[in-house]
Formats: sequence, C-alpha cells, structure tokens
Amino acid sequence: MKILARDIAQFSKDIDPHEYNDSVEDEAEYIKQIEMDLQNGNTRHLTKWLEEIITEDNLEEDITKAKELLERINAL
Repeated sequence: MKILARDIAQFSKDIDPHEYNDSVEDEAEYIKQIEMDLQNGNTRHLTKWLEEIITEDNLEEDITKAKELLERINAL
C-alpha cells in the first residue's frame, strides 16, 4: 500500500502542481495519510477524485493513469 500511496501522491502532484504545493506542507505526512486511508478502507474521496479526472480531463495520459490508480484501489 505504501507504493500505491506514493503513486497517488505523485499523480496528485503531476496533475495539479500548484494546488499540490498550496495544500501539501509535508509530503511524507501526506503519503502516510493516504496510506492510512487505504489501509482503513477510507478511499471514497480518492475514488471520487480519480473518477472526476477520468470523466473531466482532456489529457489521455491523465485519464489512463487515473484509471490505473482506481483499479489498484478497487483491488484492495
């Protein structure tokens, strides 16, 4: 789950670096929080965010990555 958490954090950073920099003060803590959410099954906010990217984003690369992350979350 640690790798998935890091991948989600990196995707968040890649997709909107300005928002990421404005909202994430401590990257290690952010990754840890994502990992805890994954472990506890608290993934609705993550899946909703990824689903929004899939339906609203115009970049095929972003859509493909969002689908891959969503599949990995759903496989937990």
